[in-house]
Amino acid sequence: MTIIKYIRDFIKTCPYLDEYHRGIGVDYLKEDATAYMIESVPVDPIFKKYTDGGSVRQFAFNFCSREPYGSDVLENLDNIGFFEHFSEWLEIWTDSGDLPTMNENQIPVSIQATTPGYMFNNELDKAQYIIQCNFKYKQEA
Repeated sequence: MTIIKYIRDFIKTCPYLDEYHRGIGVDYLKEDATAYMIESVPVDPIFKKYTDGGSVRQFAFNFCSREPYGSDVLENLDNIGFFEHFSEWLEIWTDSGDLPTMNENQIPVSIQATTPGYMFNNELDKAQYIIQCNFKYKQEA
């Protein structure tokens, strides 16, 4: 399984995703309001190297959504509030140390938001929001 597929499958279990829109694109965000996407971000994949050949690796990504947007303050607060909950959800999984299993020689270490969620782009009636994240895992030799 690829790292981005692992992350996508994991995020699909988030209870804060709109239950009718749990599909998550990869490097593509649908034009419809409410849509989700994961896109990889360039980063050195080796976070730490061990003398035995093992390493701690990282995968940086943006988790994006397209949401209804406009002059309704409560709707816009809900949009950005989703990312607060999403960030907390990632933190709970990392703190518990109970991240889902990966491949045989890969052990998940942490998944966390590295920025708060923010509006990236807006149109008349919808906006794109982004939260930057980082996933770390041990790669055994």
